[in-house]
Amino acid sequence: MLPLAILTLFIFILSVMRFPGARFKSNFLSEITSTVFAVLYLSLLPSTLIPLRQMGFIYALIPISLTAFYDISAYIAGSTLGKHKLAPSISPSKTWEGSVIALVAIFLVLFIVNKYWIPLFAFRDVCLIALGIGILDTINNIFIISIAHHRTLPEKLHTLNCFFTSKS
Repeated sequence: MLPLAILTLFIFILSVMRFPGARFKSNFLSEITSTVFAVLYLSLLPSTLIPLRQMGFIYALIPISLTAFYDISAYIAGSTLGKHKLAPSISPSKTWEGSVIALVAIFLVLFIVNKYWIPLFAFRDVCLIALGIGILDTINNIFIISIAHHRTLPEKLHTLNCFFTSKS
């Protein structure tokens, strides 16, 4: 917990020092929180794969492949069969039908793989993994889209440009 607090403090100080006049802008707080979220999201999420990789390669491959399969099947099902919008103000293309069909699809894939190819989990675990990936991936996609639509493209490019170039 202490390294996380130190990292957050470091990012906050870096943001304030990097943008000295930005403290007085109206979107300063959103700039800092999006920077902190991006660093934490991009560093903590992949770090969960390390313990899974130590358990075995297949354990690390399962969440990645199921998440990709969920996204692909939700896109295909939602674009062909979707009628009821999930979050129309945030993401007008996401539908309830796409999410439910993708949830059923990853459950079936995980069940078949677990039963006939690599028996790793009990049936209860298969249900919980499929439900967890389905719910968390949908929430994650809506959250990321809402952050992406919060600022315009020039603001995003300016923020990235400030981090990757130095002022002389």
